[in-house]
Parts: sequence; C-alpha cells; structure tokens
Amino acid sequence: NLALMAVAVFQEDAATYEEARQRFKQQLFTMTRSDGAIIPDYLRNPTTPQNLLLGWIQTAETARIQGDDLYGETGNGQSLSRLALT
Repeated sequence: NLALMAVAVFQEDAATYEEARQRFKQQLFTMTRSDGAIIPDYLRNPTTPQNLLLGWIQTAETARIQGDDLYGETGNGQSLSRLALT
C-alpha cells in the first residue's frame, strides 16, 4: 500500500492513489479486530506487527500530506478510528 501510494503521489495519478487508499482500508479492517487489536494470525513473530503498524502509519502520513485523513477511517458503525484503536 505504501509503495503504491508513493508512486501515485509521485506520478500525480488520482486513480492509483484511490486504489492504494482502498487497499489500505481493506488491509486495516481485515488484519484488525473491531477493538483495534491485530488478529493473532499476524502475531507469529515480533517483527510482523511492527512492520504492519509502520506501514499503516507511513501510508496514513503520506495521505495526510496530500490532505487526506486515513487516521480517521472508521468502519462498521464504529465511532473511533480503527488505526487510533490499534
């Protein structure tokens, strides 16, 4: 997601940026529970959750610089951001 978003920003490609944004949301909601905890399947070793969080934050920061708020993404009627819960 981060690489795709970075390429989209560099090339000023709105369609690719939106694809990266949708992939970010899908990954965030697939890999975390509603309370924000990372699903145990991704906790096999100490580096996997660290890399997930790092990638999500870098992607959200890239989007923030572009004026887009991925930190505030909510889903399934949640009132608090999934990334904030994580």
